[in-house]
Amino acid sequence: MSSRSLQELNARIAASTELQERLNTIQSPGELMALAHEQGLELTPEDFREIAQTAFQHWIMLLDGTTRAFFEQAQSLPDLNQKLKQCQSPETAIALAREYGFELTIADLQQAAISAQTIPGFSFEKLWFKNLGL
Repeated sequence: MSSRSLQELNARIAASTELQERLNTIQSPGELMALAHEQGLELTPEDFREIAQTAFQHWIMLLDGTTRAFFEQAQSLPDLNQKLKQCQSPETAIALAREYGFELTIADLQQAAISAQTIPGFSFEKLWFKNLGL
C-alpha cells in the first residue's frame, strides 16, 4: 500500500504538466527525493521499493518472450541483477545475457528501451537504458 506521501506526489504529478516534464528529466533517485521534498513530501525507502516494483511490473509485461525471461531472471537472481546494473553498453548487457543462456540482440534491447519510455513516472529501467546509450 502506498504511503500518504507517495499517493500525494503521484496525484500532484498527474495534475501538473510541469511536474510531469520535470519527472521525465530526473536522472537519479536523489533527484526524485528532491522533487518530493520541494513539494513538502518525504519519500521513504519503502516508497522507492514500491515505485521500482510497480514500474518494473508495468515494463516487463510489455516485453517479448526471451527479453522478458532474461529480465525476470535478473530480477530474481541478486548476482545477475548486480552485474546487469554494472553494464555500461548494450554489448556488455548482451554478453551478460549470453552468459546466462539468453540470446539477446541490440534490437531486443532497443525495443526494451522504447518500452521503458512508456512507463509513467520515474523508473530505474529508464535510467539504466539511458546509461547504456539507448
